[in-house]
Amino acid sequence: MNRHLFLLLAWLCFIVYGALLTKNILFKHGNYRYYKAYFKNDYPRYSVKSGWNKANTVPFHTINRYYRNGVVPTDNARYNLYGNLIGFIPFGIFFPLLFRRMRHLLLTVPAGFCLSLLYEYTQVKTGLGFFDVDDLLLNTAGVLAGYLLFWVGSKLLRSKGASDERST
Repeated sequence: MNRHLFLLLAWLCFIVYGALLTKNILFKHGNYRYYKAYFKNDYPRYSVKSGWNKANTVPFHTINRYYRNGVVPTDNARYNLYGNLIGFIPFGIFFPLLFRRMRHLLLTVPAGFCLSLLYEYTQVKTGLGFFDVDDLLLNTAGVLAGYLLFWVGSKLLRSKGASDERST
């Protein structure tokens, strides 16, 4: 495949991924009427202070709550835990793929953490969700997993390319 076409498709996928991530984090209720009513009626009375009062700032508190006393997490808990982890894996793949200068673990993972922090901050600022430090941890772990997949994939492609060159 032509490199330019590949990069164009990768950018398109990255943009669609970003839109889906934003929808699932900030606009999870999905209904236009819900948000229209929220910003018309509830948001004017919302305060960031009340958002911080509902925030979880204790690492592993939410995760431990889901697994307390050996209880199997509910579907909602599993969606929250695995969704936060899996949702950021594509970032760990696309970011170093599209930004050559960011092809290092110590650049990609903090960038993913900052993106996650931006979403968490936006939730507190707008009341569209709750700040949860465990979301930051799981999202960052997802970025790390995605970066490792990118790294392994790039090593495999390089070794395949080198073996293809030797065989010709």
